[in-house]
Amino acid sequence: MIAMKYLTLLLFLIATTANAQTETSLSSPAEETSVTKKDCKFVSFVKKLQNHLDSSAVRAVDTQYIEVPKLPWRIIARQTFRGCDILSDNLNQLTKDASLEVRMRFNPGLSFSTGFWVGYRGLGIGFSQKLLKNGITNFGLSGAGARYGFNFQITSLTTDVVNMTLIGREPGNDTTMFYKMKMLSPVNIATLQASGYYVFNGRRYSQAAAYSQSVIQRRSAGSFLVGAEWIAQNISYEEKENAGIIALIGGLGRIRLQQVSVSAGYGYNWVPARGWVINAMVMPTLSVFSQVKSYTYDSNYKFIVIDNNLPLDGYGKWNSETQTWENGETHKPISQDDMFAWIADVDMWRTDVKKTTSYLRPDIYARFGSAYCWKRYFLNIDARINCFYYGAGNNYVRQVGWSARASFGVRL
Repeated sequence: MIAMKYLTLLLFLIATTANAQTETSLSSPAEETSVTKKDCKFVSFVKKLQNHLDSSAVRAVDTQYIEVPKLPWRIIARQTFRGCDILSDNLNQLTKDASLEVRMRFNPGLSFSTGFWVGYRGLGIGFSQKLLKNGITNFGLSGAGARYGFNFQITSLTTDVVNMTLIGREPGNDTTMFYKMKMLSPVNIATLQASGYYVFNGRRYSQAAAYSQSVIQRRSAGSFLVGAEWIAQNISYEEKENAGIIALIGGLGRIRLQQVSVSAGYGYNWVPARGWVINAMVMPTLSVFSQVKSYTYDSNYKFIVIDNNLPLDGYGKWNSETQTWENGETHKPISQDDMFAWIADVDMWRTDVKKTTSYLRPDIYARFGSAYCWKRYFLNIDARINCFYYGAGNNYVRQVGWSARASFGVRL
């Protein structure tokens, strides 16, 4: 609700500014008379709101340490490099004495994206589009005041390569196998993230000075910060084209993750010369709630047993309602002569959902940035790294993510 409130506000401000410019250049006297009183009241309200944001931005800070630019708008072009390493460990208990541990690692490599960010004072929206096949697309909404900040992001990643380790365990015999596989249908990883922070020394220290340049840090200063974050993530490759790989890893076809965490740390802005600011922030994080849901699936083919001696004729057509072939069988063997014939009529369905919940797990979050401002232009370089875990025991997901970004902006 808070994110939507600020997004609506920002769109109002953009629309009002554009409307004012259009009226100045294109309106005729006849058109002006058609403006209703309701429209005038709305424009007046938004302008008063703009004036309130402008004045409160100045009142909330110590101007000897933080400068509030007169030009409120910022348009920023961004180039971002991202890396993501996701490790999923899931234990499938096959029988009372036998189990299969499936470790999947998704590491699509370096992702390059380009995008923009538009903001009024501390409020802004941004979007970046992936430029590589196995890349990351991101949409973000952010806001920053003197003592607070929030960030809402939707991130989408696709990759078709997975590294797998299969460990079969039974009494007196463990077997380990390694595979690097190319998925017939790509893995989709979608992440929804909402976070907020509070700055104790907001009058003299500003996070925005180093990362979104809504204000300019004039003197060096630091502050303690506290924050909270909610993350929901979905790792899915449950398309039926991946039925063979899903069967190989014990039927696992989808992982849903959720985590709530709190953090406390310290940030410092160093101003070595006029126009420059260098920031470092470290926020040790504690996950207070973490949950992993593992979804398993079955299909109408025997992918594990490949034998030319098994009869392939007489199965007829597949009935998805009864989940049987015409001859009454539930699973059809794979022909070794035609390994991909099954794609034409494969069917897949969910069989089980396993949930693992854990509490009080430490994570890591750190951020570094530098900015240089001159006249109404500015340059920014920043990087961040975060490492966190979901779940516990043999049903967990570990994720390490990092990004490095270069930005050029102008004030309007």
